[in-house]
Amino acid sequence: MSRTRLSTRRLCETFSFDCNIASIGRFPDGGLAEIFLGNAKAGSHSDATAKDSAVVASLALQHGVPLETLRKALMRDSDGRASSPLRGCARPPRCGRGHHMSGPITVVVSGEPVPKGRPRMTRKGFAYTPAATRKYEAHGRLAAQLAMDGQPPIPIPVRAEITVDLPMPVSWSGKRRDAALRGDIRPTSRPDTDNYITAALDAINANVVADDAQVVELCAIKQFGTVPKLVVKVFPINAASSNRKVR
Repeated sequence: MSRTRLSTRRLCETFSFDCNIASIGRFPDGGLAEIFLGNAKAGSHSDATAKDSAVVASLALQHGVPLETLRKALMRDSDGRASSPLRGCARPPRCGRGHHMSGPITVVVSGEPVPKGRPRMTRKGFAYTPAATRKYEAHGRLAAQLAMDGQPPIPIPVRAEITVDLPMPVSWSGKRRDAALRGDIRPTSRPDTDNYITAALDAINANVVADDAQVVELCAIKQFGTVPKLVVKVFPINAASSNRKVR
């Protein structure tokens, strides 16, 4: 199959995710045509691998390989999600504005979950949010925006399933770690689960849902995991909204 040549001037989008920086170019019909990748460790082996994988994927796309074929071929983690740097670029094409997904939206905030911190007070009586909370909130909002892929927030009631995967103490034996992964040992120490719930709802607010008040069903699990992360699955509910306040 012959290669489709791109025009000299074409649309380009640049964004970042995790420690990667990406730019993508599109065909005139809006389809993904080329990918440029790099990461924070310029000149490293991982940076070279990311750049080479982007070149190979770009050539494949320009020779007519369907995007879905590339997506299915990517390496995946234990949860079945694509784990290579290409995952942030090889997402399905965007739907039209105003179209809302009927399936669940999954937001994955990588790294050790940070609970919502209480406001602190200065000596002069001014309230402020702790730096760790502000940083994690920004990380969560970015993850939610990537999950939505340009779609507008869901305007109807939703169900949210929140999973908090916490790291295990490094001093634990292999037997104790296995028991924790099976769920035979659960994290019952502070922070409380509701603090993680607040952090999760802050991440999806105005990004996945128009307002977190639309979350009418909620399930939260705090557990130990091999890879620390916060996962929020949002399921649209086929029901009408009522903004009437209860008196």
